[in-house]
Amino acid sequence: MEVTIKNYKEAHEKIENLLSKQEIISISFGALSSKQSENNGYKSFDYPFDLYFKNFRFSKYGLIQTGITILEKINQFQYKAHPFIFYLFPNDEQSQITLSSDLFDLDINWNKWMAEGIHFKNREQLDKFRQHIYNLPKADQKKENFQEMFSKLDDIRQEQVKVQLNKLKEFIDNDKSESEFNFDSAYSNIRRIYYTYLEEFHQDLIILKSGQGNISVKKCSVEEKQQYDIQLNQEREEKVEEQRGISKTFDLIFKHCQTNKIPLLVFNSLYELSQLISNTVCFLPRSFLEFKQLLTNTIPSIVDIKYTMFSLHNQRNMEPSAFINKNQLQFVKHQVDLAEGVVLNSLAQKTIDIAKIWLNDQQKIANHQNKLFFDKSNWIISLNPDHKDIVLIPENKALLTIVSTENQKTMNQKRYSIQKIFQELTKFHKKQGAYYQKSETQGMIIISVDITKINDLEGYKKNLTKIKDAKFDDYEAFYPILLNQFEDQNKQGEKQ
Repeated sequence: MEVTIKNYKEAHEKIENLLSKQEIISISFGALSSKQSENNGYKSFDYPFDLYFKNFRFSKYGLIQTGITILEKINQFQYKAHPFIFYLFPNDEQSQITLSSDLFDLDINWNKWMAEGIHFKNREQLDKFRQHIYNLPKADQKKENFQEMFSKLDDIRQEQVKVQLNKLKEFIDNDKSESEFNFDSAYSNIRRIYYTYLEEFHQDLIILKSGQGNISVKKCSVEEKQQYDIQLNQEREEKVEEQRGISKTFDLIFKHCQTNKIPLLVFNSLYELSQLISNTVCFLPRSFLEFKQLLTNTIPSIVDIKYTMFSLHNQRNMEPSAFINKNQLQFVKHQVDLAEGVVLNSLAQKTIDIAKIWLNDQQKIANHQNKLFFDKSNWIISLNPDHKDIVLIPENKALLTIVSTENQKTMNQKRYSIQKIFQELTKFHKKQGAYYQKSETQGMIIISVDITKINDLEGYKKNLTKIKDAKFDDYEAFYPILLNQFEDQNKQGEKQ
């Protein structure tokens, strides 16, 4: 289903209905950056925080197309695919409209994108927009009353305001006067004073829409004013919802994944997930650790199919469609049919292929759960096998870190630093009887900690602080995640 601003409401309601059945969700994106297809300075030994900082520079680029496929379960081995392709057009004048040549492979109708693309704002932008249309003060500003604002004007401006307010009084007192009163044109700071004055002292006046720099008011009864305010607020909220756009659908998906612990399926997703967070939730933090925490809080369960293809099938550089074509005999168990009337493009097909691979790998995932470090209650796995030093946060573990590299020298340096940390922590964990494991496989170093059975939580926290103070080279890479998880676990223990 192609979704534009014309049929967005219908598509959103359809997705909401499908999600009520707790179905499988896969997603893929088209990003608006001309830099996406370029090198960006990436190097084979870049760690995730290196990649993140390079992606951070392009976070202001928006999304132009998003593919979402929801698989509806018919029976144990049969599913119906409902793909949605959203045309997205940024409504922020600061967005850079620079197209990558890669995007022409997505079968995009560019005329439809420009004329009918769905607008979107993230939550920060939406708060500012709501603040603007409701004439609210900024979060860090105290709302001043009329007298406070008036006293800050110079003598000339004060006299101008007095003249206008006297004319307003004559208008109100004169029953035979015109039905509307127009303030003289004024600068924005003077208009704010008029608005504040009317809000404080004249609830019996309706402020009418007028040209820029002008304010008009109309006499009314108390009942008429109440009805007008209700209608005005409804119009304001409709404008907010219009500006919210596709973010409304993503908020629905995020909530669904959080509530039902359903994984969001993606492919090779660090860049795309950072784009998703930047365009629908909030602008990216400069810290990579803060971003990972933000991502985990927003989408608790993420499965990157590129990682499962690598871990389970040893396929590193292959697109989902090519992988399915190469292994067709393995994909006969689960049948995925298209919903009626669906017309596919390359992006829709990719989201379906991602879901197919996930379905096909269920038995292998069960057989290799320790290898993949899945947790039954939280399916968080690595964002990308090519990203080094990947932090995973299952619910019942304080830390799960994977370190991988193609550069043997870097690998040895990383291994040495982590071993030092491991030795320091092991001494304490042995005394506490906590599960603590380190293993090495396929060029990866894995460290996991389970703090659910630790009795002396305060002592554990102090011990972590001491190790942090030692300032090992790589400790910065995962200490905050470890400590945050500890604090979350501590709070849960206090509630119990």
